[in-house]
Order: sequence, then structure tokens, then C-alpha cells
Amino acid sequence: MSGWLGFETPPELLAKLERELDKLRQNPGDHDVAYNLFVTAWSLVDWFHPNDRDARERLRAANPILQVCAHLADGSKHFKLRNASHNSVVNTTRGANWAERPFGLSLGERPVSAAALFVHLTGEPAKRFGRFPSAVMLAEATVEWFRTYAARP
Repeated sequence: MSGWLGFETPPELLAKLERELDKLRQNPGDHDVAYNLFVTAWSLVDWFHPNDRDARERLRAANPILQVCAHLADGSKHFKLRNASHNSVVNTTRGANWAERPFGLSLGERPVSAAALFVHLTGEPAKRFGRFPSAVMLAEATVEWFRTYAARP
């Protein structure tokens, strides 16, 4: 068998990403699954463009969901993120942790689950997805982006 850990092509890694999404939907507070999903997703960009760093950076710069995905993946992998180009995520938290949230949130921005994971966004991603989207919502947007990208001619 060629490839790594049984994965040989971008569609196979995309299928793994879809399985991770199903798991996160079943348990929206599972940080292990959220980690796997966003690291897998950001790795998938490498699989689509293995020898073209410029293409990967152009994709990230042009797509807010990839900015979030890259920030979550690299931030969780490296523990202390020092890459200044990652500027879309402020932090992540569980829904019940109100101490980390500004008091000025409208009702539509308030997390509704005490157990689910939420991501505090800033910049263009916050305009697109809201300031405190759930990890599930961002995971769904990430998977949809990759499905569309994989289907391009």
C-alpha cells in the first residue's frame, strides 16, 4: 500500500473529513474530534497542492473558512501560535463559559449550548460566520468548501 496510514488521494482524505464531521455533529463538545477535523481539513489543502505553497497561501487568503481552518489547525498543533498571518480566531471555548465573552452580544450571537465548542472569530471570518459560531457550524462550512473545491473541473 502506498500513501500514509491508508490514505492515498485527496478524495480519501475528504471522506475522512466527512466522517469527522458526522462524529462532531453527534458530540459537539468533543475537542478530540474537532482537532482531528480541522487538522485534517488544513492538511487537505496540502494534498490538493502538494508542491505549490503559493497556491495554498492564495486559497487561504481568498477564503475566510480556510483562514479559520488554518488558524485552528496550526494553533492547536503548535500550542503557542507565532505566525502573524493567523488573525481570524481569538480563542475557542465551551458554550457555558460566559466570562470569556463580551457583554454586548446580541441574542443571535449568544451560544446556546453549555457543552458545545464555540470559536471566537474576528475580521472577515467574523463578518461571514458571526463572532461566536459553533465548531459544528464551522466544520460544516469547511467540509462544504472542500466538497465544492474537490468537484471543480
